[in-house]
Amino acid sequence: MPNKDSCGESVLSEYASIGCKALDEYMEAFNTGNVHKWSAVLHYPHIRIAGERVRVWETREDFAKDNDMRHLEKINWGYNKWDWRQLVQFGPAKLHYCLQLSRYTVNDVLISSFESLYIITRIGNRWAVQGRSSYGGVFAENTGY
Repeated sequence: MPNKDSCGESVLSEYASIGCKALDEYMEAFNTGNVHKWSAVLHYPHIRIAGERVRVWETREDFAKDNDMRHLEKINWGYNKWDWRQLVQFGPAKLHYCLQLSRYTVNDVLISSFESLYIITRIGNRWAVQGRSSYGGVFAENTGY
């Protein structure tokens, strides 16, 4: 997969524009460090595949309960950012993005980078991330990251 960020293109298709907006909302909410804000920008049931684990959260409350973000303090986490996002499949109700994100400390030192597949769906009139498959590390108790 080329490291081409389709979200940075000056002319975007309607679907790429929708997907980039949903991904930006996701990252903005995650970077608050508040699991309730993060859980609010997802669709449910929400699915995460990481390593050998597959997790499914049926509700916002289930997701928030399982994803305490305080452990990020242990690694001096400051924020995440997209390195690139590429829309690879799309249709009127579902978008697939191959992407890479990086995690940084509060002092802008790179902690890790990893590729993922994010699935964005439209439920009603709202587009949001509903599934993620990641090569990122899995924390023992917190599998949402």
